[in-house]
Amino acid sequence: MATGGASGTTGGQGTTGGAATGGATGTGGSAEPVNKPASSYLQNSANGKFPFPQAHALPSCTPPAYKTDDVANAYTQWKAHFYKNGAIYSPEASTVFSEGVAYGMLVGVYMNDEAMFKALWSYAQSKMSDGLMTWKDGGSGSASDADEDMAYALLQAEKQWGGYQSAAVTMIGKIWSKEVRNNHLTPGSNYGDDNLLNPSYFAPSYYRAFARATANDSSQKWMSVLDAGYTLLAASTGQYGLVPNWTNAQGQPSSAHDSDGPYYGYDACRTPFRVALDYCENGEPRAKAYLDKAVAFLSMQASLRDGYTSTGACRRSAWICSSRRLRVRPPSTRSRVNGEPRSRSAARASRATWAAMPSIAACKR
Repeated sequence: MATGGASGTTGGQGTTGGAATGGATGTGGSAEPVNKPASSYLQNSANGKFPFPQAHALPSCTPPAYKTDDVANAYTQWKAHFYKNGAIYSPEASTVFSEGVAYGMLVGVYMNDEAMFKALWSYAQSKMSDGLMTWKDGGSGSASDADEDMAYALLQAEKQWGGYQSAAVTMIGKIWSKEVRNNHLTPGSNYGDDNLLNPSYFAPSYYRAFARATANDSSQKWMSVLDAGYTLLAASTGQYGLVPNWTNAQGQPSSAHDSDGPYYGYDACRTPFRVALDYCENGEPRAKAYLDKAVAFLSMQASLRDGYTSTGACRRSAWICSSRRLRVRPPSTRSRVNGEPRSRSAARASRATWAAMPSIAACKR
């Protein structure tokens, strides 16, 4: 798992806040993190090569100050609330979504919780349809953001415990064949196409890792997906980095999915942390160009509102904007459901994993 390479990741993956407020780009503070030894944390598997906390240095970013006890406490609370019967359950829908399972697998590998990781991976395998987990229990088709998170978690698990490389490569191949069109990651295997895209699914550091993992398969061109994603990001960034929840293939805001599509909201708020990974690990200048805009805007806000227009105005009415602030709750639900309505509270919940985990470096290659 890597410091400075895309096959690994950092705790920047663990928080939207870090990417939004400047921590992911190295301006989060000069104080050193407070790290306790791995023996202090009972979830650590004896088999792990990189027990929590790893706290590796990053080539391009300085993490904000944090205490590993705070990370561990957030993790323990999240797990107690949402992990049961080997899966991550949505509190609103009382069901399981692939997004929550994939987030849980990422958390499991970062925290060196092998038992939880194994249970979640086993659950995902039991819900597979043609090699990809269905987007929710009883649903049909997959959700590509969950699939890429799950595949990346498997690559990390290979570095952490071993035994997952083949499964990761197989899943990456399924994502390529079923969810990539014209070098764009589509929303899912049977939802949308390359003219309905979600910028918050763009995970450039993953694609570098996928390219290495599938280097023997010339048909998979993940660096082309990376380049196409950066082109889309540049077209949709605007003055303040407030990318839309959904765009068309040209990066223009789209309401084809729902009325919130053209605005920066509960989907789009994931974009900074995914893109920040590529800057922190690889020094990607296109990532920094986007992050500079997003950080400049979001770090100046006294509190984050419940959605923004591309020009930085509150998305909703003046009364709602004065009274309604973004509150992130522990997650587990799909933010995008295939043609079915979803509550904003459910979307908030699906971001829990990231809010709970400050910037911790993960595993080296």
